[in-house]
Amino acid sequence: MPFHWIQHRGEQILYVDLSGIGGSGALAAEIGAISDLAAVQPEQSVLALVDLGTRHLTDAGNSSMEDDIPRLAPCVRRAAIVAGGVPGLGGVVLNAIAQLTGREIKLFDAVEPAKDWLARGT
Repeated sequence: MPFHWIQHRGEQILYVDLSGIGGSGALAAEIGAISDLAAVQPEQSVLALVDLGTRHLTDAGNSSMEDDIPRLAPCVRRAAIVAGGVPGLGGVVLNAIAQLTGREIKLFDAVEPAKDWLARGT
């Protein structure tokens, strides 16, 4: 399963690893399952870490995110996106997700600094 809860510095973080998901259909299914899990969490309680690795999002992947991310917005407090080595992805995806959710989102090149930022709360 590409998503699970982790503990980091006393904080619970929803870790979503999309780096190894192949095909837009599989990506859409995983994003749907993640939004189902997160949507039942209390409002503004989820610290989310999304690891895209070096994957390139297709139009189908972007469409799936646009459909499911608004369902996540109420429960997400902050989100960190790891998109190492994907030129240009950061600005496009980050701006789209921030607009869809209205939440604080930050882009990172690696997982550990992203976890630290989420756990610190600053």
